[in-house]
Amino acid sequence: MSSFDIFWATYPRRVGKGAASRAWNKALTRGVAPEDIIDGARRYDEDPMRLRKDVSFTAHPATWINQERWLDEAPLPLPEPVDLARRWENDPDPEYPTAMQLFPHIRKPESYDEPHVCSIPALRRRKVTDGSS
Repeated sequence: MSSFDIFWATYPRRVGKGAASRAWNKALTRGVAPEDIIDGARRYDEDPMRLRKDVSFTAHPATWINQERWLDEAPLPLPEPVDLARRWENDPDPEYPTAMQLFPHIRKPESYDEPHVCSIPALRRRKVTDGSS
């Protein structure tokens, strides 16, 4: 198996194989080590920001090679998601205000399944929901 075939099997989007092969050969004639490109393709394949997007946002392999994207820095890990609904009253970080401090016109629901009721007088009769109903 050639080094280009290893790259092709590693790269997350397999389109334009002929253009990718020409870009590959051009990069190798400039003295780039095939292992460097393959290692960069592995990092790109595992990039959490790329994984969150539709495949149409993944660069074509020829474009990726021509832009020397194997030299890109390793991606940073994504932060852990925060459940803001559960932090309604008690925020563990005192530097950030709680939801009740930010939105005093919305009363706390009895349960997290109930729509929030607004306490602004002009809107008191209207229920504030997430817009799905």
